[in-house]
Amino acid sequence: MTEKDTYAPVQKWMRQNLRQNCAIELKLVKTNLFNFNDVKDHQVANLLSVCRGFLSWKIADVGFDQKPFDLFSLNKANAYVGVVFYEERKKKNLYLIPIQVFVLLKGASVKRSLTELEVSCFASHVASLKGY
Repeated sequence: MTEKDTYAPVQKWMRQNLRQNCAIELKLVKTNLFNFNDVKDHQVANLLSVCRGFLSWKIADVGFDQKPFDLFSLNKANAYVGVVFYEERKKKNLYLIPIQVFVLLKGASVKRSLTELEVSCFASHVASLKGY
């Protein structure tokens, strides 16, 4: 499983459970530790722009797939770091951490990573993607 493989199950779960305008940066974790540095500075900055103000983005014209449209904008919407903890044939758990919480955790933590249990404590949304 790769990070790209998590997109479809997360989108399906969102359609059924998280019906809101939001931006999510997904990260796939195949160990028990989620590293803060897996979320790059430019990703944090863009997620903060979504929730604090305004972000507009052009969808690239690449590949053979049809894209839904050319541009989108988000204004004061929710923004999350989505962490999917995956263990083959056992679990596929999604945790959505609000970007403001993620920034506070990263800045205040003496550790460079969080366990799945710690991530679950700070997530505003938790879901099993097994079956999606």
